[in-house]
Amino acid sequence: TTYLVLRQEGSILRLLLAALSFALAGLVTIKSIFYAPIVGALLLERWLCAEDKKAEAKVALGTVAATLLIFLALLALHQLSLSAAGPDDPLAYSRKAAEKVFFFGEISPGLKWILISAPRNFLTWLFLLSGVCALVPLLAVRRDWSKGLRLAAFLFPLATLLFYRNAYPYYYVFILPLPLVVAGFAFQRLTEYLAQKRPEASGRAQGTILAVLALNASVAFGERAGDSVAVQRQLLAAVHQIFPEPQPYIDRNSMVASFPKAGFFMSSWGLETYRAAGRPVFSEVLGTQQPTFLIANTPVLNLSAPTADMASYLSLSLLQEDFTLLRENFVPHWGPLFVAGKSFTDLGSEPQRFEIRIQGTYTVESSGTVLLNGSIYTPGATLRLERGTHLIAVPDGPAEVTLRWGDHLLRPGAPPPSGLLYSRL
Repeated sequence: TTYLVLRQEGSILRLLLAALSFALAGLVTIKSIFYAPIVGALLLERWLCAEDKKAEAKVALGTVAATLLIFLALLALHQLSLSAAGPDDPLAYSRKAAEKVFFFGEISPGLKWILISAPRNFLTWLFLLSGVCALVPLLAVRRDWSKGLRLAAFLFPLATLLFYRNAYPYYYVFILPLPLVVAGFAFQRLTEYLAQKRPEASGRAQGTILAVLALNASVAFGERAGDSVAVQRQLLAAVHQIFPEPQPYIDRNSMVASFPKAGFFMSSWGLETYRAAGRPVFSEVLGTQQPTFLIANTPVLNLSAPTADMASYLSLSLLQEDFTLLRENFVPHWGPLFVAGKSFTDLGSEPQRFEIRIQGTYTVESSGTVLLNGSIYTPGATLRLERGTHLIAVPDGPAEVTLRWGDHLLRPGAPPPSGLLYSRL
């Protein structure tokens, strides 16, 4: 889009192609709106430099109108292809989303990632800053202000780091390509300066800078050259091995794409909304969706922690009622994988009531016989447990007993993954 708008000979076809490309970008990700000021600034620069300003204004307005019309048409076609209905009030939903992701409460929500990136990519950021400084004289000189305006427009995506909530490492890949043109401008100016002042050193300086940049890129690539999703692959392979057929499950972010997820998306935004409502939700989730397993792919779902407060994520956690409910209805199975079940300690001959929320076949795991609802079951026996209240006792107790969902549910022979499921950088 930027290239097509930059072309001075702005034919109708070329500008229609620019409108189409920008509309397609908006359909892929709404974050493309962050590039709109660049396109707007370039259209403004074309108008300011045009001899026939009226004609150029028509072209600019036509390009904007064509972009909106094509985007809306493509969006309508996309919505027709979806089986599920969208929000009842798309504008209200968009406004609410904007209030969340465009921050309004904390300057530079992603400052942490900037501070990590700066020393690792020092030379790149140095050239970018130098390019910004080199733009000032351009904007002050009448004959060069047009070029300066174009380059200055390329910097706008960096401004989003001041207010965009989701400015995580992946976001830099999206926003940096055009701002780095300004870094290239700084390199050009340095090259021109050395060619005038120290011609004999110019070539060596350029080679040294390019070598350092290449070394920096090589080191960064080497650090991440390994399979960063190996642990995820291992866990997903285990899930499909344990559950050959799709089962509803609980996790942070729909990690098992082919299985139906139960519960809400546990991003920081999702958790904030959930905490603000102050209403436990997992009693209804267990009752209606019957999840048979849980993946602790966020500290929030670490059921091995004694309390919800110790399972915090970005200072957020599940409500204690929900956390306790999940701990009471899921048992550890394999690494970060928990399955529906009940665990009892020090059971004696006196019957104890317990509630089953996820119905199905359960396997008895104990060191001796167990009395369940008046019937005797030996270790390894299976039985069908419906939702509701049941009675359990150990005639030869006390003993520990686990009722695990499934008919002798498989446990992979390989040890569970020990690394992070998701890289922190």
